[in-house]
Amino acid sequence: MTTTPAPDVTADLSKGIYTTQEWMDLAAKREKNIGGQLFGRPEVRAAALTAVNRLHDVLTKDYSKTRKVSSEVAKRRTADAFVLDLPTSAGQLGGNNGQATLDYFNSGGGDVREIMTAFFNAAFFRSVEHPDKNKPTFDNVSLKETIQRIYFREKKPEDAAALGLNTSHLAPYTDFILNDNSLKTLRIISPPSTRASLSEDVLALGCMSLYRGKYYLGEFVLSQFARKRLKAPSQPPPRSTPRDYAQLGAPIGEASRHYLGEDRTGMTLEDAIVMEEYPADADPAALTEQYGVIQVQPRYEYRNGAPVRVKYTVLRKTDVWVEDLRASDLEVGVPGPEFPVQWKVGAEYYGVDPGSAWYQAVCIEKGFPVVASLSGTTARMFAMFRWLNIPNSRCRARDFLKALMAWMLPGPDHSLYEILQAARTVMLLKEDETRGRRCLVSDPQEQRFLEELTGLLKLGAIGAYPRIEAMLFDTSAPTQDMELDAYEQKMNDKTFPEATEEDKKRAEIFFTAINSVNDPNGPAPTPPPGLSPERMEYVVTWLQVLGVNGPELLNRGIRIGHIFSVWVYSTETYKLMNTAEGVDDPDKLRQSMWDVVERSTKGDRKAELELPKFVRHNSRISDKYQKVIRARSSGGDVRSALRALKAEFDQYRWADLLDEARMHNSVAARTLENIPDLPPEFPPLVLQSRVPGWRPDLPPGSPELKNVRTFRGSYRTALVPIGELLRPSFTTKKLTSTSLALYKAGEFAAFYQGLLRQPVVAEISGSGKAIFGISQFPTEVEVLIPKGFKLNRVGELSEKDVPTKAKTPTGGQPPQVRATYVHLSPG
Repeated sequence: MTTTPAPDVTADLSKGIYTTQEWMDLAAKREKNIGGQLFGRPEVRAAALTAVNRLHDVLTKDYSKTRKVSSEVAKRRTADAFVLDLPTSAGQLGGNNGQATLDYFNSGGGDVREIMTAFFNAAFFRSVEHPDKNKPTFDNVSLKETIQRIYFREKKPEDAAALGLNTSHLAPYTDFILNDNSLKTLRIISPPSTRASLSEDVLALGCMSLYRGKYYLGEFVLSQFARKRLKAPSQPPPRSTPRDYAQLGAPIGEASRHYLGEDRTGMTLEDAIVMEEYPADADPAALTEQYGVIQVQPRYEYRNGAPVRVKYTVLRKTDVWVEDLRASDLEVGVPGPEFPVQWKVGAEYYGVDPGSAWYQAVCIEKGFPVVASLSGTTARMFAMFRWLNIPNSRCRARDFLKALMAWMLPGPDHSLYEILQAARTVMLLKEDETRGRRCLVSDPQEQRFLEELTGLLKLGAIGAYPRIEAMLFDTSAPTQDMELDAYEQKMNDKTFPEATEEDKKRAEIFFTAINSVNDPNGPAPTPPPGLSPERMEYVVTWLQVLGVNGPELLNRGIRIGHIFSVWVYSTETYKLMNTAEGVDDPDKLRQSMWDVVERSTKGDRKAELELPKFVRHNSRISDKYQKVIRARSSGGDVRSALRALKAEFDQYRWADLLDEARMHNSVAARTLENIPDLPPEFPPLVLQSRVPGWRPDLPPGSPELKNVRTFRGSYRTALVPIGELLRPSFTTKKLTSTSLALYKAGEFAAFYQGLLRQPVVAEISGSGKAIFGISQFPTEVEVLIPKGFKLNRVGELSEKDVPTKAKTPTGGQPPQVRATYVHLSPG
């Protein structure tokens, strides 16, 4: 049994990456692969087959009693409920001989897709989709029909007990459907569009979710409102080929391939190129004028030593009808084109409105892909599996849930979130049980497993995926870093609105340089192209301070994307990143950065250092920015120039910028986890500004503290007074920058101090992470401190305590690192 997962500390930081198409593509691919891996597991197929056989037994016994026929006759007739002639539905095998299909499954044939489809049919689907369903002669056989008859029409619950069904859940659930006053009220006040989901139907999704609780009804309703039926597009989305399914590990079974090969609905190949032949005396000009002709070529043969035209070859665009689509199927590994499979998956029927509240909550906030709203099929089939009351020793509930994922994820018919959350909706948690209401899963161990598995969704995708996979496959959590994969994809695609191609090149060069340093205490290796010898010295010194060589550092999980994020933070982009940490609205970010731009046009040196790169790299904005500068220097019309600049500035990609800044922050924060702590002889100091007249009784939100800032950051920190000793403590609320070289920290403090901001010295109670080897300005000897670290004030800033100039180098070390270090003890 697994243990309760640790909280996902990166959940809030990951929101930026969740909005990118790169993330959604990777997440969708990962979920398909989960389905493919489950597809081939023996216990998954065994669970599906056990459920089918148990369902057949229940239907046979009920049919024999109600129709008054022998068990053999009942067995043969009820077997037909498991098959359906519907080639567009994945896993269908035709509707001719149900008993032969079940015998095929039990003799070792059939895959998870085909077996689960058979269960789906006999549980309820065949009764809904059969072409004869409205004829009086239609033999309506399904588990849903059996339960509806027993509990709603005949009201004979003893018949359910005789069939061995899960009456401990069915009895209170059906009583809820018939007699719950709040449900009756909802049926009256609900709009017609949702009334069917609350009807007296054991599979009505509104009833199933409300039985669990109003919250789950709320999510069901939100997901239904978000779902939209897709209109038939002029060009349908591409369907998967047999090769696609095989590469996922969920190949098309032989029985399915044979059945699909008999399907003659076919398809039209539009604008296919065909070759035709015409006699030698044909008119080439007339041939060229014919519809669809793209080329007319004369063909010659040599006869008696001279060329003789024998025919014309015509290449023509035309529509070609292909009847047997499966005739083109190839063996696995054989290259060549294949026709797509005829199946229509859920993604072709429905989509989810990206502007809906449910989409925002699931995709943007949690990072999970969605396909077509919460999976009603999962809720219904998981409930019916448990109503069959199969003992845990024969079939575990977790394995049937795996079968549902193996069946629906490869399509995809539904996403992982839609499947797991739907199962959580109907199963009830142990805490939901009352005297009359029981969990759907009766085995305590299975209940705990499923509660933990589905509860992982709360962590968000980055935290949930590896833990879900570890539970599904009974392994340790895999090391795939999807957030970093998506981040590096954007880096490689050059789609960031702020970070540049040059930033990416620098990260790649540093990665190569780090990997070349096998001995940080020896001579510096030859730098890679694009890196100066002086810069290489800083890389070596940095590794020396960290106490590792280059390959050792990279083996801690450092990738190019990690270096890229830290490099970007060390540039002027840090202001954008720090500001984005405190806002959730692109307009707020835009306004904050406009203040920086406006101050920089007035010659404010601090603002110039914080100016986002896009202001200079975007030609339209840069041009108008320079016009403002020229207008100020020449006494021109500054107001008009500023208005033009702001109009262009406001039109920039602010939502993308906010997402980018969050991505940089997230990856940079996680990068620090992989960089070794500084040794004890290098305790970094942080310089805080203190408002004159500060009092220890001021609460953190007081207006008097609005100018309390951290150098060299640009954001406020919380101030926690300690008694009357005037030694305030600060807790870093965000990524904080300082310097290992005290003179450089002093420069930061002196640079940012003002009339209302006087610096003090504070010592961090934990180690920081030196980044100067991969930062833009190595002479700053920059150290990053993660959020949540405590800083204690230890004195006022002075030249004696913290020099603001570099000392003379000693011992051959770069003066910015060791020669200028001054140890300050708290006191």
